[in-house]
Amino acid sequence: MNEQSDVSVATDDRQDDRNALRAALAEVTRAVNGRDWDALDRWLDPKVAITMIDQTTMHGRADLQQYVESKLGRFSSVLADLRVDPVPNAPAVFYGDTAVCTLTSADRFIFRNGKEFEVQNSYTAVLVKGEGLWKLVALHGGANAFNNPISFQAQNLLLAGVAAAGVGGAALGWLLGRKD
Repeated sequence: MNEQSDVSVATDDRQDDRNALRAALAEVTRAVNGRDWDALDRWLDPKVAITMIDQTTMHGRADLQQYVESKLGRFSSVLADLRVDPVPNAPAVFYGDTAVCTLTSADRFIFRNGKEFEVQNSYTAVLVKGEGLWKLVALHGGANAFNNPISFQAQNLLLAGVAAAGVGGAALGWLLGRKD
């Protein structure tokens, strides 16, 4: 977590947990950016529930692995690469051995067609501490549906299609309406 949003060390009895969560975030970020899924696995609860920014929800590690392979790991996948840069935007809130963390991330999506988009995403993570290690049990990600480069691209395609249909319709109307 960045120091501006952290609770003061002098008044925080959870500082060791906060440091452990920061270390976990750094390792998870390295694992995702390096596509080291084995390194990521140690931070996931076996029954983890993850909702990605496309609102696909997975339950468990096998579902997550299948999702990642479908989006990133195959020749026919949509993405060629992905880079994440998550930053906590508030101090973790603790409920006993459960921590709720909110993060923002400038995620860079590199598509197989060569296009690249950086999307500001928000995430809420729930972690549970067991045997001295924090494990991710739930993660929900989302992007602003109305203000992101991927939706802008779709809007531009839609507007181009509407414009083409309008021009085509006008031309067809002119041709059909001509009196020869």
